[in-house]
Amino acid sequence: MNDSTNDGPASPSSSATGAENESAPACQITIPDAVFPKRNVFSSWYTRKVTKTVNIDGRLPNALFTLPTHLIRAVVRTAAIDGAARREFHAICRKFLLAEEDGRCSVQTFVNDGTTMALDCGRLFSSGNNSFGQCGVVSEEDEVTGPRHVRLPPVLDVWCFCSGWLACTTSGLYGWGRNHHGRLGVQSISSQLRFPHRVYPGQVVDVRQFVAQTLFTSSSGWVGAGSNTHGQLGQGHNRVVPAPAPIPGTSCVTRWCVVGRVTFAWSDAGLLACGANRFGQCGVGSTERYITTLTSVALPGEVKGRVDRVVGDGRSTFMLSGRRCFGCGDNTTRQLSLDGHAYPTPTELPVPVDDIVTNNDSTVVLSGGQLLSCGDNSFHQLTDIRPDPRGLAPLLTPGPVDAVALPDEDSFSSSTNAFARLVSGGWVGRGEADGRRFPASQSALTNGSLPGWTPVREGFGRQLDGWAVEGRPWVMVFGRDEA
Repeated sequence: MNDSTNDGPASPSSSATGAENESAPACQITIPDAVFPKRNVFSSWYTRKVTKTVNIDGRLPNALFTLPTHLIRAVVRTAAIDGAARREFHAICRKFLLAEEDGRCSVQTFVNDGTTMALDCGRLFSSGNNSFGQCGVVSEEDEVTGPRHVRLPPVLDVWCFCSGWLACTTSGLYGWGRNHHGRLGVQSISSQLRFPHRVYPGQVVDVRQFVAQTLFTSSSGWVGAGSNTHGQLGQGHNRVVPAPAPIPGTSCVTRWCVVGRVTFAWSDAGLLACGANRFGQCGVGSTERYITTLTSVALPGEVKGRVDRVVGDGRSTFMLSGRRCFGCGDNTTRQLSLDGHAYPTPTELPVPVDDIVTNNDSTVVLSGGQLLSCGDNSFHQLTDIRPDPRGLAPLLTPGPVDAVALPDEDSFSSSTNAFARLVSGGWVGRGEADGRRFPASQSALTNGSLPGWTPVREGFGRQLDGWAVEGRPWVMVFGRDEA
């Protein structure tokens, strides 16, 4: 093969000629002669005809085999060769070296919940955490070591969230991994899918994955699958949807946000909502138990189409437009910083809001560089004063901080805690005492609570850092100069 980067076929005689390598010893190799009935950028197959033996005296060939570059790269990746073995492997032929070096630049890597996927020339390779089958390699092991090929048609794009994986291929959409409530849309509610299942026959333009549901958009509009017990898919009913079904009125929808069992959509008509609404958390002006179709949120006219973000825990909701913040939903512990028990219509907070995080009836607000808090304080998670703070009260920390976390029950056995990351380094926490998270000396306290900030265990601090990087909704990260 005259050109070491050429993927086309070559005769045995041309394969045995190449660049000079005076240090290589004379050797004898066997080269198969192959014909190529069919070949394209993603797949090749070969029919062996004759096996010939040639002598090489002091030379290494440019290519030992007539394999195309993308197949060579698949061999290199699956072999997981490193260190000294990598240099020996390169000595096989120059084409292997060039193919592997080119692959380092063009490969796409995806990481989620300890699982790593590498997309290389339409082939997907997995390794790491496999507790929900998210490596997609039909293995019962909880950990997959080394790159393993995920058997799929040529892959065009990959999406991942919360241990659930979706791949758009030339033959449609496939899903595997964590499938709680049937959120991957494979017509099954099995919680684990250990190999890829067909999801959607047509080409998918975009995918939005959430904890319990997935939204897809194609040329025909938005469709959704997964948990729908409160009508949060906006399909006019409250039944589980194991296969993608159309969502009416979404032709102009551009963004989605899911908080608990409430779904928000941005459209040309402004902010829309559907789902659980017992406390008025959809903000549509009523406390009807379920809102099963996307309905306009009752915001003031000047901000109706200018909502930047929605933050909530499924019971209470905050909508931010610039530094204006509107709250609605449950307010039984004054987590909205307002009077009254429920607000079905969004009502503006009394202070400018730069950022906000809320969870389990507690709220922390960043306003002009100052941290304020309100809501549930039953375990001293906000202040040393036991009753729930009425209105916004300062959240006093041991020093300047650049992140605050109010965890949910999906991440912890208990969720009555507040955590803050110090600018000087390390996380501190307060609230319900737990020996797994706090030092052993703090694990047995009066009433099982921490009345002040206490350092957390180093391992748990690293976990909090990881959740902050992932952008978990109950973690608020802000600039150090604002702390």
